[in-house]
Amino acid sequence: MSLDESSTFDEALTEYRACADWDLDADPAKARRFVVACRHLLMRPSLAGKGSSQVAFDHKQVAAEMRTAKGFIAASSATVGTGAVAVRHADLRGFRT
Repeated sequence: MSLDESSTFDEALTEYRACADWDLDADPAKARRFVVACRHLLMRPSLAGKGSSQVAFDHKQVAAEMRTAKGFIAASSATVGTGAVAVRHADLRGFRT
């Protein structure tokens, strides 16, 4: 599901739950979707619902989870699409000459 400015709280919560296992899958695309869902949730009140059906969540916890996912995305972005791990080799030319 792709969230946009017209997405409802329920849609954002559904996406948040659907992508909550991004770390177990080690999936950068799912982590990005999770970050977007977190942003949508953080723009809402921490208590939402209709009538007697309400959902409460902790903004601090959601923000912490979003930071973790963003760290994973940043760490994985250096290797996404390259098929290689970023490695720097020492230049030992001229060593002991």
